[in-house]
Amino acid sequence: MGVIISQTCNKSHDQITDGPEVLLKCSGCDKPLVYIWSNRPKQDIDLTIRANCCYCDDHSFPIKRHGGCGARGYDKQLDCPENVRPIVNITNISINYDDLTVTIETEKV
Repeated sequence: MGVIISQTCNKSHDQITDGPEVLLKCSGCDKPLVYIWSNRPKQDIDLTIRANCCYCDDHSFPIKRHGGCGARGYDKQLDCPENVRPIVNITNISINYDDLTVTIETEKV
């Protein structure tokens, strides 16, 4: 099985054309953590994805996705699309191949 989730850094919203993004927020403190989008929808795999919170050590509610996915840390647009400031970085993506659960580790910038 090949890579089924990939990390992308420093991309603005208009540069990501593979699919609509979903923002994962912490289930405990409700802070935004990670954007997820489908980038290989024809890949025959069903994933459960969640992000661990770098603010309160809780995690996001899990989401289900079909096909390969991309991920990037939460960022904030200050005044225009070219001026994007990262707030959360992805430090690790781990995959449990037994149940196809993806866990994303985050850190505050």
